[in-house]
Amino acid sequence: MIELQKLNSSQVKKEHKKLYQWACFICAEGEEERAMIEKDPYIEEAIRELELLERDPERMDEYLFRQKNLSDYVTQMEYSREEGLKEGEYTKIIEQIQKKMQRGKTEAEIADALEEDPQTIASICRLIRLYPSSSKEEIYKVWQNKPGTI
Repeated sequence: MIELQKLNSSQVKKEHKKLYQWACFICAEGEEERAMIEKDPYIEEAIRELELLERDPERMDEYLFRQKNLSDYVTQMEYSREEGLKEGEYTKIIEQIQKKMQRGKTEAEIADALEEDPQTIASICRLIRLYPSSSKEEIYKVWQNKPGTI
């Protein structure tokens, strides 16, 4: 975390100078503060682009719309990843339950061996008995009450 108000350019190490300049640019409020920033060609280009956006409400709306879409995309990807991890974890558990049931283990023994909640194991075991030829993925979908499965 950098607190720019507490940091002046003389305290910044040479190798961090560019980062400091960009941080100042990002935090600048208005043209006066931007004009005071020691610039490199990339910051100058960013300033020109920002000035164009500020003068053209239509371009600004397009930019904000694009930023919102990118943010929504990132949020959706994070959610999908979490769901995928959860599904992977439970399909592995379902596979282990199926194997243990084939070996004649009881629900309590399975719950103990897998260190899982006995009620969770019992509900999955019920589905495995109801749909013995279904895959672990199909059992997971039914267990999650997803429509259009099995």
